[in-house]
Amino acid sequence: MENILEFVNVHYRIDGPDGALHLLNGVSFSLSRGESLAITGPSGSGKTSMLRLAAGLVPISEGHIHLDGADLANIDAEGRAVLRRTKLGQVFQQFRLVENLDAIENVVLGQELAGLEVDFDAAADALAQVGLEHRMQHRPAMLSGGERQRVGIARALIHNPPLVLADEPTGNLDRDRAGQVFELLLASVEARGAGLILVTHDPELAARCGRKLVIRGGVLH
Repeated sequence: MENILEFVNVHYRIDGPDGALHLLNGVSFSLSRGESLAITGPSGSGKTSMLRLAAGLVPISEGHIHLDGADLANIDAEGRAVLRRTKLGQVFQQFRLVENLDAIENVVLGQELAGLEVDFDAAADALAQVGLEHRMQHRPAMLSGGERQRVGIARALIHNPPLVLADEPTGNLDRDRAGQVFELLLASVEARGAGLILVTHDPELAARCGRKLVIRGGVLH
């Protein structure tokens, strides 16, 4: 199976008041298309740093990250932004919907950011696939937390990215709703043959992924 993401001996350091802070230390792993991977670990262990690096939001201090064949270590910030918009779907704990846009307009925004032609029919289909065909004209304030996250899933997948990054995607939902929304996310990603990286503190969600890795002190186990 083809790798969609590969970390090769990745180090990530930032400057602190007392010198460099080592947030990731020699992290290596790979993810294939169609594979789901959970990354768990205590707060401050490096989970968010891994996602930020995978998304090209920050430069690598040392090592290489290959995203769909492109080496992020050799690409500038503008080039990484293009890859992020076209190759990634992102699902966030805080939903990050535009409050003055209705559900279908929020999904269409995913097409626009990826540089695709706006297709409201495709956006409507994406919302129907997550069970929101009756809520397309509703703005975020009129939706429940679970419904808002389903809009976020539709937006993340509307441009058929090969990789989806989910950062605590059910962190703002109750346990029953969290399980339902995550199963929907898993099924939607698998149907498209994409890879999924889930960052979570929830062991039940992590257990539903095909693989699990634990990070502690910037070191992957």
